Amino acid sequence: MNKTTGDGGIDIAKPELLKKLVAYKASYPELKILLMIGGWGKNADGFSMMARDDTKRKAFCDECARICDQYGLDGIDLDWEYPTYAAEGNGADPSDTKNFTLLMKGLREVLGDGRLISYAAPSNGKYIDNKAVLQYVDYINVMTYSMGDPPYHNSPLYHSSLTKSRSGAESIEIFHGQGVPYDRMNYGMAFYGHGDGNIYPSSVQYYRVPDILEKGLCNGKSVAGYNIRHWDDTGKNCYLGDALGNMYASYEDVESLGYRVAFVKQKGMLGAFAWEYREDTTDGTLRYALHDLMTEK
Repeated sequence: MNKTTGDGGIDIAKPELLKKLVAYKASYPELKILLMIGGWGKNADGFSMMARDDTKRKAFCDECARICDQYGLDGIDLDWEYPTYAAEGNGADPSDTKNFTLLMKGLREVLGDGRLISYAAPSNGKYIDNKAVLQYVDYINVMTYSMGDPPYHNSPLYHSSLTKSRSGAESIEIFHGQGVPYDRMNYGMAFYGHGDGNIYPSSVQYYRVPDILEKGLCNGKSVAGYNIRHWDDTGKNCYLGDALGNMYASYEDVESLGYRVAFVKQKGMLGAFAWEYREDTTDGTLRYALHDLMTEK
């Protein structure tokens, strides 16, 4: 899609990888594979221009249907970050919220009832008329992360003194208060945290945590003395800090994920998702733990 005009088709960057993923369905027929379109920053450029134009919006929806047919996909996950939110070059417009609903309506018309439609939504519940869109989508992925930099948690479950604005639990209640049932929402699990930008880089992927804790190294740089694991029992979060308990990096681990899964089950939510696979360890510490936690009775 042209990021300036909203014209054009959808570019599949790695078609062979997509085919490889879809091939797993032969061995795991219960597997559902959706194409995620969009993302943060420039990845969302063009959405506004496309969605406000009837012809461009119809062409985009038709292209989504064509790609689903071509690759044997089970649906579309839209990640427009964010309707009406103006950033350089993204062409945001006050009509975006209404047009987002029209876009989802158009997707449902071309994909039919047999394919899934979902979208990523910010933790504040803004920018999208989540209640109006529900009639066209199957579920909402609530991005309960990127909610703070040190000295605040990136992805707090409950509100504590180390929460910047809202917690994940408060975020889910915002959506529920808008009329979104718990069982139409997935809770976002962060496989990363945020650093202070000095001792730690701005993004701290979980695969770096073993070296941080065991060797005092992050990206080959010494973080000794700032790599003590602390636990915020109110927020149910771990973090990295000094001997005085000052936070220098937030992150999630198996223990903190366990509390989030318990919340998901207690609320009767649809499930959980993670951002993202590549930020886990190569042996899948977090993703396997999340699977086991979600499936245990």
